[in-house]
Amino acid sequence: MFNKRLKQELSALREELSSLQQVKDSLESEMLVLTLFPDGRIQSANQNFISEMLYKSHDLIDRPIEDLVPPHVKSDEFHRRFQTALSRGEHFAGAVRLLRGDGREAWLRSIVQPVRSADGRIKHFSIYSSDLTRTIEASREHENLIGALVRSTAVIEFDLNGNVLSANDRFLNGMGYSLAQIKGKHHRLFCEAQEHTRAEYQDFWRRLNAGEFVAGRFKRVDSHGRTVWLEASYNPVVDANGKLYKVVKFATVITDQVNQEQAVAEAATIAYGTSQQ
Repeated sequence: MFNKRLKQELSALREELSSLQQVKDSLESEMLVLTLFPDGRIQSANQNFISEMLYKSHDLIDRPIEDLVPPHVKSDEFHRRFQTALSRGEHFAGAVRLLRGDGREAWLRSIVQPVRSADGRIKHFSIYSSDLTRTIEASREHENLIGALVRSTAVIEFDLNGNVLSANDRFLNGMGYSLAQIKGKHHRLFCEAQEHTRAEYQDFWRRLNAGEFVAGRFKRVDSHGRTVWLEASYNPVVDANGKLYKVVKFATVITDQVNQEQAVAEAATIAYGTSQQ
């Protein structure tokens, strides 16, 4: 009976070990993997790490992981958390920034796991990472582009019903409002009386709700009832699931330009009429 129970336990342990080995093999085939000695020196690196990070294996073995950290990153909060986890033998999950073999910086989304022996001593650290460098660089580029637009352009955001979500200072100053005065109000606040009842206006919002980009010159009214001309684009925005959820308007105030064009046109009309007489 005792032997039978031992065999069952041994069989169960083998089954569990096989399952864990399958998970480990799968992770190692997909991710960048480093193993560190307890003191933070590199014990091994899988082929994914070597290929993606542009190293040779002999360049890494026995090298302190700290050697791969860019100097300007060493005071970064995430790096200090990473260092603390290694020194205390703790689990860590977060961004780790390391240098590639060619000197370029890589952003790695990493999980650091201390592996302990039966008596509680740390045998090594396993680090499983995925390279997020391209994603982060693209995100930062987009953020910089949007930042440049927001600094140089009047921006206002609407929900799909046309209600104001937010607006930047350029828009607020150009239209003579504070954000508190317009947030939650409908877009028709900026339109001439009765414009919102016209078929063209209803079609304008129908097109935006269909995900259609709309651009052109728009005649609007500021907080004092004065005419403001905008060169603007209304941009439908989708979320991560591809679902439309708001409209962002980028605009430039061109009132002076339009007034000048109208004055020139009126002068030309008068001159033509005079010549005909």
